[in-house]
Amino acid sequence: MKQHLFLTFLVALLFQSSLFAKNLEAIAVHPKGQYLVTGGENRTLYIINTSSLKVTKRVWTHARIKRLVFNTKGNRLMVVTDERALVWYDTKTWQPVHKIEKNVYRLTVAAPLANVAVYQVRNFSLPSFNLVSLDDGKVLKTIELKEKIRISSLGLNAEGSKLALLTASSKDESEPKERTPRDLKGKERYLFTQKHDGRKTQLIVYNIKSGQQERSHTLWYRPFGSSGELFIGDKDEVYITSYANGHLKVSKDGSAEFFMLPNSYCYGKGFSDDGKMLAVGGLRKGTVIQLSSMKSVFFELDNLPGFPEYFSELTVAKNGKAYAVTDAFRVIEIDKSGKVRAAPVY
Repeated sequence: MKQHLFLTFLVALLFQSSLFAKNLEAIAVHPKGQYLVTGGENRTLYIINTSSLKVTKRVWTHARIKRLVFNTKGNRLMVVTDERALVWYDTKTWQPVHKIEKNVYRLTVAAPLANVAVYQVRNFSLPSFNLVSLDDGKVLKTIELKEKIRISSLGLNAEGSKLALLTASSKDESEPKERTPRDLKGKERYLFTQKHDGRKTQLIVYNIKSGQQERSHTLWYRPFGSSGELFIGDKDEVYITSYANGHLKVSKDGSAEFFMLPNSYCYGKGFSDDGKMLAVGGLRKGTVIQLSSMKSVFFELDNLPGFPEYFSELTVAKNGKAYAVTDAFRVIEIDKSGKVRAAPVY
């Protein structure tokens, strides 16, 4: 049974890799809301009017696009590429005006409301991170860790003052390793597997101003199928998301609350800039959740011909609407009631 589940999960990952080979991977909404941008494997930025969902401009970027972030004023767009580079574009001319390359390693996260981003520096000794301005890429602060750890995910709070790190999983000799009972389903099955797999992760939160570690928690949880996305809430709670739709809220005291959402897998994920909302999407279906109340809105796409459509990335705008892109080269708008509007991107 365990081998069967592993093979099923492996097939799902392979499908995900093949499906997402040439899709849209990133999305960001302009601070004033009049347009959004998206891009991905075909190295093109698409500027899309939010009222009509029609493409108004295309910009060739030379590199594959992994993440998009506007600065506070909306006059700059930071593009994270697959060539380990961060490129800033002027949003009037759509010309590149600044570039950071060579020492950018893997992980980049942003706090648009604070006008900053953090990227992991390519360093083969001890991990380090640069805090940069979203206006011009200027390095504002460098944080150097005191120990060598394998990092799977990064996250910031909305103020850009705290950085959370989730380590890659490692063996936990103190945790019992048991086979998951066949009769367990859903949340109970997920929890049992997580708490009896003999693995652990470490969640570490740093104060960016001082560069010092504030707290560290050992977790029985690890994101299945992806490195996960992190965000630090306004009460210092850390949200960790997972491809396999098993998510965790870790309070300041280290207590953990596990939750799942109405859709199945979470191929695409995204927090609102203020961290109050989370949007996720899997196979045609998704959920937007208000994290303080855990109230959620479910949504579903129409069924296109051919292989099923998957969400790639989602975000939540200031007006409460969520936006997403899919592997079928569509842009999606989800209103507060869950009503969906979709348009092709070409």
